[in-house]
Amino acid sequence: MSSTCTKCPLHVGATNVCIGGRGKAQAPFLVVMDRPSIDEDVAGRMGSGRYYALMVEMLKEAGYAGSDVRLTFAVRCCPPKRSPEAEEIEACREYLISEVSQVRPRAIIAVGDVSLRALCHTSGVQSKRGLPAVIHEEFGLPELEVWPIYSPSMVFKTPNYRGVIVEDLRRIRNSFLEPEKIAWIEAPLFCCEHAARAWMEKQFND
Repeated sequence: MSSTCTKCPLHVGATNVCIGGRGKAQAPFLVVMDRPSIDEDVAGRMGSGRYYALMVEMLKEAGYAGSDVRLTFAVRCCPPKRSPEAEEIEACREYLISEVSQVRPRAIIAVGDVSLRALCHTSGVQSKRGLPAVIHEEFGLPELEVWPIYSPSMVFKTPNYRGVIVEDLRRIRNSFLEPEKIAWIEAPLFCCEHAARAWMEKQFND
């Protein structure tokens, strides 16, 4: 990735250009979220936004350990209060291809429609969740499965989606790792959001 990237118009209004992923350099699961939040754009790193925090919570609830996952973005710059457009998804795809090659995951979790479009050149999470999608030939990994799930943004609109997403995540993990080896880590009660975020950072460390 390049902090001087000018491949699409998003670099013009971005505070930080081409924000990368977080987590283990190599992991069984690569979780691809859509794009950085405004908070992440200001901070210049993944992990400051509420969608990231909720995603990590749901991964833990579904039984994932920090060593199981790497999280990244399909589009590396923050769009101005809108979803990324086709040319922006296309411009960032080479970074995603490179990251997939480096991480060498057993499966990819496409979080939301933008990620599904970036990985598979298709859309429609609602009709495709629950089954693996075919990764696009540009990635050169025809055997690699992509599992679409709803975006955490759905939970803020309709809280019941949290249970749906957690169950989808659990089924994906159980498809590749032995269920009996899933360690359940009980989340403690926190006095403030800062303490909660610090605990999650420790569990899903860089």
